[in-house]
Amino acid sequence: MKRFFKTILTIFSAYNFFDAIVILVSYVRFVARSRFSENKQHFDSVINFSLTFPNRSVLFGQLVEIFFARVYKIRSEKRVQKIIDCGSNIGVSVLYFKWRCPRADILCFEPNPEAFRYLQDNMKNNQLENIQARQLALGNNTRQASLFIEDVVQASTGASLAESVSLSKKDSVQVEVVPLSGFIQSNVDYVKLDVEGAEFEIIEDLKKNNKLHFISQLSIEYHFSILGSELFTKLISILKESGFICMYQHSPMHKSDGQMSGTSIISAWRE
Repeated sequence: MKRFFKTILTIFSAYNFFDAIVILVSYVRFVARSRFSENKQHFDSVINFSLTFPNRSVLFGQLVEIFFARVYKIRSEKRVQKIIDCGSNIGVSVLYFKWRCPRADILCFEPNPEAFRYLQDNMKNNQLENIQARQLALGNNTRQASLFIEDVVQASTGASLAESVSLSKKDSVQVEVVPLSGFIQSNVDYVKLDVEGAEFEIIEDLKKNNKLHFISQLSIEYHFSILGSELFTKLISILKESGFICMYQHSPMHKSDGQMSGTSIISAWRE
């Protein structure tokens, strides 16, 4: 019950009153169906979008982060024309972006084959337009690589190119890795990076190929447990040197050896 009311406060802190009511209705409905419904099929809805998903815990975690807490808040939503979503998973972020910026063109990337299947289903079921989905991983060069995924819930959000990723049971699949810089030839209003440890090499590649100046705003989920704190400082420096204003919110935990783990959401934008 405490988490229920905490989530309601989060919703009203993240949105204006009207939008908060819309999200609140979806939240209450989802919680009620999760707790009391005997319907165990893996589909539900949020706002006016239908969703298929591998299990409710995977979906709920994404709804809390993306729709309820609004961690990928876009500045000047009405003017947004192009979005790149790196690490789309089953498509919850894509639906959020289409809700907030319905006229935007969206290019999304998801290398996990199982998650990509759900992503395609959710795009099709909601008849979303002006979206391209690529089953590709992103890095600083073109190569084939192992993508480490959760063995139990293969469409979970923890899939990573980093073998050190913390998963309860790991499996792996071969995926194609490409540089994001090859897809940016003109202005992009917003880029989201949730790529489980590949974020630094993606930003480094964009800098090397002089593509950061095309981007107006970024949201980056930085993974301390994979990349460490030194690369976090370097990443922030790269963004600031490229003219971005940066803010970040993180809740890292300290390991026994003094190294930080956990994640940080970096918001970077231009005035």
